[in-house]
Amino acid sequence: MAKYEISSTSVLKSWVKKYTSHSEIKDSGKGMSQAMTEGRKTTFEERIEIVEYCLKHQKNY
Repeated sequence: MAKYEISSTSVLKSWVKKYTSHSEIKDSGKGMSQAMTEGRKTTFEERIEIVEYCLKHQKNY
């Protein structure tokens, strides 16, 4: 978690919960807010891969 400067596992779990529930996620000032689109269920490993990709490519999932 320190590698990606994520403060705690609860922060990551909160992001994943919001992502999978398709609720609105608001950026902390670095971008625009957007509602999540409907998607498929993902495994925990897929979620980690998504977060790693977004961080590596400076993307907002």
